[in-house]
Amino acid sequence: MILDEVQIYDEAELDRICSRHEISDESTRMALWRTLEDAGKRLRDQRRLQASRIQISRLKQELQLGMRLSAQLSHHVPDSGQLREDAAGVGLNRHHLAALREGERRAAEQGGAHPRYRLEDAGEMLAYLSRVYEEALAACTTGAGEDPDEAWRARLRAFYTRTLARAWVTREADQGERFLADCRRALERTGESETQDRFGPRSEGRATG
Repeated sequence: MILDEVQIYDEAELDRICSRHEISDESTRMALWRTLEDAGKRLRDQRRLQASRIQISRLKQELQLGMRLSAQLSHHVPDSGQLREDAAGVGLNRHHLAALREGERRAAEQGGAHPRYRLEDAGEMLAYLSRVYEEALAACTTGAGEDPDEAWRARLRAFYTRTLARAWVTREADQGERFLADCRRALERTGESETQDRFGPRSEGRATG
């Protein structure tokens, strides 16, 4: 099994978790791995947004700059209709279009452009980038809206009780908390868990899904 991007959990750690909790089905193992990666990376990012006020203030300034620059640049990029019809627009005359088309040809010839990248898609990508900056700025301003650790617990708890369809607490032991503890170890290893107490065992009663 291979996941994209840098992973928090390696395959050996996934094997250990699955072995301890008797998860043998391959599709379920893969679903668990993706859940662990997604929840872990979101926890990591949300915790980084809980930095000092000075750090967040500087970050917000940089995000505001990025948002302004992407919006400004979008006014200097033609849309697909302009390129196809050779139609001038606000801020872009036919000389601009000719220069940009020739630049795209040369970049492609030099191998500097990936085949899936096209000049006519640049406007949409810049608009998307501007929205990402806007939402990133909002995340820094308003915060996560919920405790990141609790959100992580809830995500893994839902997987255990719903996807695995298991009781959180049994007569023998708190199996759900043991599952969380095993999933937590990789986060502690990579330094993404600030304190063990915040993830510590707690009584949540019986749950079957």
